[in-house]
Amino acid sequence: MGTRGSHAELLSEFHRLCDVFDCMDECAYLGHDDPERFGGHRFGPIERQAALASVATKTSTPAQIVSGVREALNDCSLGLLDVLRQNPMRFRTILDSYRSQTGRDYFDDAGHPKKLLKALLRRNKLNDETEYRLLHAFLCDFSSSMTEAERQKGDALLAAYQPRTE
Repeated sequence: MGTRGSHAELLSEFHRLCDVFDCMDECAYLGHDDPERFGGHRFGPIERQAALASVATKTSTPAQIVSGVREALNDCSLGLLDVLRQNPMRFRTILDSYRSQTGRDYFDDAGHPKKLLKALLRRNKLNDETEYRLLHAFLCDFSSSMTEAERQKGDALLAAYQPRTE
């Protein structure tokens, strides 16, 4: 998804998204000893200062660092989908913990996966492995909430996806 805005707006969005990520990270692992976290998904700390330094030295743009945090949040949302599949009570506990700390819904802050799904289907292209996994998770877990046309288009996008080779 494209990120547009002024330099200041993008940096503000970067900090907002980092706060969302950090809070969810704390909520998800509070009292949870599983080092693999979310059934195999593990999220490292977002290095705000390093990202901001890369903008200052012009090795990254504000849009690129915002995109990086969005990708981390997409991974976090994928991890939550795994939790929902494996342990629905834990899923609810994590979301309730986030809401109690922020007064907001995680998916309102991070971007609702259904909205992301619709955007992926509209764009008609998967840009990376994260988008592939998100669409795959939706088709596996939430296909009943999708229309037949959405399921067919999603299947076609998954079949057509070619991972980037460096």
